Amino acid sequence: MSEERPGARLWAGALGVATLASLGPAGIGGILVHARPGPVLDRFMAELKRLMPDQPFRKVPPQISDDRLVGGLDLAATLAAGRPVAERGLIASADGGWLVLPMAERAGGLTASRIGAMLDHGEIIVERDGIAARHAVRAGLIAIDESADEEETVPAALAERLAFRLDLDQISPREAESFAGTGLDEINAARALWPRVTIDDGFLAALVETGLALGVDSMRASRFAVETARRLAALAGRDSV
Repeated sequence: MSEERPGARLWAGALGVATLASLGPAGIGGILVHARPGPVLDRFMAELKRLMPDQPFRKVPPQISDDRLVGGLDLAATLAAGRPVAERGLIASADGGWLVLPMAERAGGLTASRIGAMLDHGEIIVERDGIAARHAVRAGLIAIDESADEEETVPAALAERLAFRLDLDQISPREAESFAGTGLDEINAARALWPRVTIDDGFLAALVETGLALGVDSMRASRFAVETARRLAALAGRDSV
C-alpha cells in the first residue's frame, strides 16, 4: 500500500478548517491562507461557499478607497432627503458572513486597521462628510497571502486576529481533487448546538498552560483555542468540551 502524500494530508486539514469556519465567524476572526491564484485556492473557496450557502462573501479590492470600505455620504439619498444620509460600506455589507481579501500582503495600513477594528469590536464607525453612523458587523476575514517571498507579509493587524493559517501552495491540484467534506445536515446541527457548548475550568486551564509552555502568551490565541475546542465538540454532537 502506497504511503499517503503530504499534500493530501494538508488538503484534508484545509477541509477540516473550512468545516470549523462554517459554523460562523464569531470568535475565530477568520483564516489566513497562503496561496497563489490557481485551482487549489479555487477549490478551497468553493468548499467554503458550499458549506455556507446562506452567508455573504464580499471581495475587498486591493486598492479600495476608505469611503467605499466603511461607507460615506450617499449623495443621491442626501439630495432626496435634504439631510446627510450615510451609505453602508463594503465591510457592513458582509454582516453575517465573510470578507475575502486577495493580495492581503499588500493591504494598506488604513484598510488593515479598519478590518481589524471590525474583528475586535463587531462594528464599523463612520464619521465624515457631516455624518456619524455606527453599523454592527459580525463578519470574518479570509485573508489570501499571495506573496512569493518572505519579505512580503500580511499586516500584523490582520494576521494576529485570525485563528487559522493554511499553506495551500504545498498542495497539488491532483491532491485537492477530493471534496469528501462534511455534509450540510451535519453542519446545520453543529451550528445549532455550538452556542450552547460549554468548557469547564480544568480544560480552560490546560489550554492556557499548554500555550504558555509552548511560548504562546497571547490571550487572543488562547481564546481561539477555546473556540476551536467548542466547535469540535459541536461537530461531534457534544454539548461540552
